[in-house]
Amino acid sequence: MKFGFDTDGAWLSPNDHIESAILAEKLGYDSVWIGDHFLPWFDSEAQAPAAWPWLGAALARTSTIKVGPGVTVPIGGRYHPLLVGQAAATLDNMFPGRFLLGVGTGQAMSEERFMGKWPEWKERGERLSEALQLIRKLWTERDYFDWHGTYFSASKLYLYTKPSGYIDIYVSARGRSAARIAGSLGDHLMTPLSDASKIKSEVIPEFDSAMAKSGRDPSRAKKASYFTIGIGDVDELVRMLRQSAGAAGLIDAARAEMDPRKIQEMSSKAPRDSLVQHHHLVRKAEDLVEPVQSMADAGCNYVIFNDESRRPAASLRAIAEEVIPHIRG
Repeated sequence: MKFGFDTDGAWLSPNDHIESAILAEKLGYDSVWIGDHFLPWFDSEAQAPAAWPWLGAALARTSTIKVGPGVTVPIGGRYHPLLVGQAAATLDNMFPGRFLLGVGTGQAMSEERFMGKWPEWKERGERLSEALQLIRKLWTERDYFDWHGTYFSASKLYLYTKPSGYIDIYVSARGRSAARIAGSLGDHLMTPLSDASKIKSEVIPEFDSAMAKSGRDPSRAKKASYFTIGIGDVDELVRMLRQSAGAAGLIDAARAEMDPRKIQEMSSKAPRDSLVQHHHLVRKAEDLVEPVQSMADAGCNYVIFNDESRRPAASLRAIAEEVIPHIRG
């Protein structure tokens, strides 16, 4: 069982998140992640630091903890897959074995203004699949090559600064189709679902089946729960979420909306019980033991805590002292 911490990036400054990475390493976490957004999930007092410069800084300021974007979107909007492949290879070359690449199909908020449209999920899934194949070829090919796919085309490609070794790719999946992509072309699964029963009955079986069909052993893969939490006064946490991104994970329309102000407006109307359940809002850290255990029971062997309480240092310590020992035990 492994444990990570997501700095998110929407409320605090990039330097604040560096301090979180340093503390996470001191407390024994296995990884630290940062969201990769052009715009934040909400408008009021929000931040949206560029993830890739931060990743290099976080790796430089730490020495053992693994670091990655949770998640970047190489589908041809903000990022061409060749640029993601080059950047990832450079970080792994500089910090061998410590960079993790998290990828997904993205949200309209950060991608639509670059793509000029927001494709249906089928196309986004196809774009991600092709991107992953192209990135892997760029990392491993020992001679110049051409690529003429459905969505990406380029000639005379070659990567001079190679990765130091093998880079693990975590693929985000909320449902069966994305889980198939994760199992077919990724190394590990990362799911933001809060429904342990759906993870157990749909997402992990689909991932395992696809990985087995690709000739690999799914029992060796990480199945990571991207586990959103908030520790403190629950009513105050609900109020904060209603003023920010509370609806983003609850309402499909929020993921297809490109204006953070409208997402914030949607969040203001999110039902209290849904916010409490989806974001795992609790008064004490020890109250998280049972829901985290439910993720482990569902088949997740990695938990990445995503803090909503805006007090990352306190949350990092509380989880390390009051939650992780119980799950490990």
